[in-house]
Amino acid sequence: FFTEDGALIPLACYLHDKKKLASGKDCLKLVKQGDEVYLKSRTSELLDKIGAPKDSLCEVGSGGTPSSLSVPAVDAGAAFDYAVAPKSLARNVVLLPEDSWSEKKPSLSTEEIAALTALAKVAGELTIRQVALQDLDADNAPEKIVSVFQINPKDSERYTFAGVFVQRSSAPTAWIPIQTSSNDTQTYTVYGALDLDGDRNHELWLNSVTTDGSGGERIFQLTKDGATGIGKWSCGL
Repeated sequence: FFTEDGALIPLACYLHDKKKLASGKDCLKLVKQGDEVYLKSRTSELLDKIGAPKDSLCEVGSGGTPSSLSVPAVDAGAAFDYAVAPKSLARNVVLLPEDSWSEKKPSLSTEEIAALTALAKVAGELTIRQVALQDLDADNAPEKIVSVFQINPKDSERYTFAGVFVQRSSAPTAWIPIQTSSNDTQTYTVYGALDLDGDRNHELWLNSVTTDGSGGERIFQLTKDGATGIGKWSCGL
């Protein structure tokens, strides 16, 4: 599974021989130049061919061997949300609706906001950035995915708290922390969900943006009471 930023950045893959999820250069071993790759955005799709190693836009000037891959359509200026190889993997990828991080997002109850505020351990109100409903464990009941933050009143370049939580449909009063940070510069958006290893449990695809405009992406594998990040954040975040 790749994200796209002027080149294909390998965010995550499933290593069948080791029966585990991996990221980065481990994933580059699974594809070779000339292999088919399926590129997808919310409005377009395309089958193309993997090209030579190439720095993504956020890696230019970093030195060393490029850890991303070129593809002709992207080299020509086309933009996509993600790419997969093989194409069949796209069946297991869900883009969360853009409305989930707009004013049209579902609302949270007073009790839910209070519970999240207690987990964040902050005084005052949280800002609800995202609320999405998506079945993550194939039980035909949607989980609730929420991203929150609170700006530091003493330093507008930092957030007192920022985090992503999931509420399982089977435990509607409990919130599972996926990614959190305190007194830092980033906020989070969950772009999508994907099942890389075919176990019918979806991983989460997170985007992080900092107050200076930089950012990165990372895949998180959900556990019973939390989540494990796969590899590192892209773009050196």
